[in-house]
Amino acid sequence: MKTVLSLCISLLSLTSLPAQISIETQSITLDNLITFVANHFPKEVDVVKANANNIGEKKLKQISFIIETSKSNFAPEDKIIIQQAFKFLSTRLSKDDTVSLFVYAGQNGLLLDRVSAKDLKKIVSAINDVNSSITEKHTDGITMAYQQAQEHFNETANNIVVMVRNPNAVMNKPQVNTTEINVTAAKEETTRNKGGSVVLLTAITLLPEIISIIKD
Repeated sequence: MKTVLSLCISLLSLTSLPAQISIETQSITLDNLITFVANHFPKEVDVVKANANNIGEKKLKQISFIIETSKSNFAPEDKIIIQQAFKFLSTRLSKDDTVSLFVYAGQNGLLLDRVSAKDLKKIVSAINDVNSSITEKHTDGITMAYQQAQEHFNETANNIVVMVRNPNAVMNKPQVNTTEINVTAAKEETTRNKGGSVVLLTAITLLPEIISIIKD
């Protein structure tokens, strides 16, 4: 009887929760960043064709990028890849789509908070000098990004978190699997009942993705 009563209370608690917040999560390596953009963000003309028979407006995108970095700025070759990826992304998104930039590992914090995907000047500037571009520091950039994604969740947009692992980031400490540890901690932090909301993280990939190369 006690078990049945406990089960009923649990079911009642679950049914009283509001609709779940869905935040799509992707994890990739830096050398796959440009390919990831090509695969996941089609050209505007392709989107129009795909939605030709649909009624309604295209959903906006609210994307948070969390990029692994060392204790110094990005290496020149890494900087080029990141800048080219965001220049490419700007051609695939509208001025109303937003991008947030975070760093983790060697440095942790917020670089840009929901700027237009077309605002390349701000994006390139932040990538050029991470040290001076961090507007808000944190002990864990990954957790910070997920907290922001929850706090600024937009139900009318596609909410996406992209974690970019950088094998070239040199850390002055023993090698540990910080990616899995930090993602697990971030999930636990953001899936807590905060303000009556429950966060659902989907499509989480902790291992490097095998993404086929496609021509633009």
